[in-house]
Amino acid sequence: MLRIGLFFYSVVYSLAFCLYLPYYLWRIRFRERSGVDLAQRMGRFPGFLRESRGCTSPSVWVHAVSVGEVNAVRPLADKLIERFTETQSAQSVFVTTTTDTGQSLARRIFEGRAEVFYFPIDWQWACRRFLKRLRPSLVLLTETELWPGFLFSARRLKIPVVLVNGRLSDHSFRRYRRLRWLMRPLLAGMDHCCMQSIEDKKRILELGAPQGRVHWTGNLKFDYRLSPDKQREQLARRIAALMKPSDGDRLWVCGSTREGEEEILADCLLQLRQRFSGLRLMLVPRHPHRGSQIRKLLDSRGLGSILRSEWAPQGGLEPTTPPDVFILDSIGELPYLYAVSDLVFIGGSLVPKGGQNILEAAYFGKPILFGPHMENFREISQAFVKAYAALQVRSAEELTDRAGYLLGDADAAAWLGRNARKVMRESRGAVKRTMELVVPYLR
Repeated sequence: MLRIGLFFYSVVYSLAFCLYLPYYLWRIRFRERSGVDLAQRMGRFPGFLRESRGCTSPSVWVHAVSVGEVNAVRPLADKLIERFTETQSAQSVFVTTTTDTGQSLARRIFEGRAEVFYFPIDWQWACRRFLKRLRPSLVLLTETELWPGFLFSARRLKIPVVLVNGRLSDHSFRRYRRLRWLMRPLLAGMDHCCMQSIEDKKRILELGAPQGRVHWTGNLKFDYRLSPDKQREQLARRIAALMKPSDGDRLWVCGSTREGEEEILADCLLQLRQRFSGLRLMLVPRHPHRGSQIRKLLDSRGLGSILRSEWAPQGGLEPTTPPDVFILDSIGELPYLYAVSDLVFIGGSLVPKGGQNILEAAYFGKPILFGPHMENFREISQAFVKAYAALQVRSAEELTDRAGYLLGDADAAAWLGRNARKVMRESRGAVKRTMELVVPYLR
């Protein structure tokens, strides 16, 4: 039954890939994607694998699809690298991503400590090719990365697979539930499923995971610690000096914004500046290539802006006066900018995109606002709201009102930020609980 199911899945998956391929090639043509990922994902080994035969000593393959998952799994990967460094080569950890943005971030934060490359397309022959070459002692899949072709290939090769920081959003749960006839036998072969919440644990059990192998370990993101980076810390200070030249000036950082939100935030800024003339905005689009599009939108509202890619540190001109809006069209710099912010908005939440990670801003004890659509971070967002550690708004009007309240009451903003740090501190421990389950496979 499993083989029949996998055959039909492979047919449907291949048809979907063929339909998507022209658009994918178009994006490569216009440099929205590199093209390198397609070659690797279709089975071409990266350089380090072409020159060697992988690891013969214990090793672990960590897969994180994009930027959010890379940041989430980083505390666990750091701990694994630290453990390997004590006993053998640090190159015993392999990290894969699916997106270019995730790849760029993973290469930066794991440089010299782990091999980073692209995850294969979910064809069994491609997955099997990589698994045989790497010969990992253990594969760690992050959050919702349950690919049937890969799972079946690992199962046939008798390679242990553990789901870490497991999460099943409403959308993912509906999708996998339609494939329950296929997921049930595959999940039965999983060694462990380490889930973020009790609700996630219930959902994966309903999909067919064995009761004794499903664990609540908590969310790895709460173990987040920003690594020191003198270059990026200096960049944050320079941007703060540009955007807040006077003592009364304030910077509102809006992280991971999506299309449809920038218009709302620009209008909020225009209204709030009637009360707070020194307020300026930083927009950080979830997809950096949208920077020029956002600039046109701001121009139509009479707001001056500058792109990070054009700013002086990149060889551009230093503006003589602070712009109204700074557009951060880059990867990996946002967490350091939260440190110099006075107010934070979490993007993807005013429009139905499921929200984004709160914890990078909470790490610095900043007052946080987000919209009604936090489905992908439901447990975290609810915990913050319940602890008076963030404010959730339902509309653009309410966003303007709440932002004005926090900008006008320094004590309330500081209290909200302290509560955010307290929630972070009290929710840590997922890395320790997860390590207790995975370390036995690496001995």
